[in-house]
Amino acid sequence: MSASVRDTSTNRQNVRVALIGDYNPNITAHKAIPLALQLAQQSMQVPLAFQWVATADIKETIFEAFDGIWCTPGSPYQSEEGVLSAIQYARLRALPFLGSCAGFQYALIEYARNELNWANAAHAETALASNNPIVSPLECALE
Repeated sequence: MSASVRDTSTNRQNVRVALIGDYNPNITAHKAIPLALQLAQQSMQVPLAFQWVATADIKETIFEAFDGIWCTPGSPYQSEEGVLSAIQYARLRALPFLGSCAGFQYALIEYARNELNWANAAHAETALASNNPIVSPLECALE
């Protein structure tokens, strides 16, 4: 199933973006992302839709309905495995992917684990005892 649907009246393509993360209205970035997408839509003049996908709800087939994935800030995620599977899905299918803040950090972890075969690659914020923390704890406020 493709989420890209040609709008014959404008000859424009509708674009659907999956926002991977555990939406929290208290996180400034989560409030700003829909505004950023709205500005992009206005600038590109392409119909754009987005849907928040909680990391605990991730199933591989859900991404068949999307044209791209934005892995949003807001770690720790409820499901590390969920977010890593979404990132891997995008990488293996060359699906457009944007990882901002924690999303980029977890993209590094996914790549290290699955392409470099570093099975123990971890984030120091969530795996304190890891012997291979490839992302250090960061000082960033997302409020």
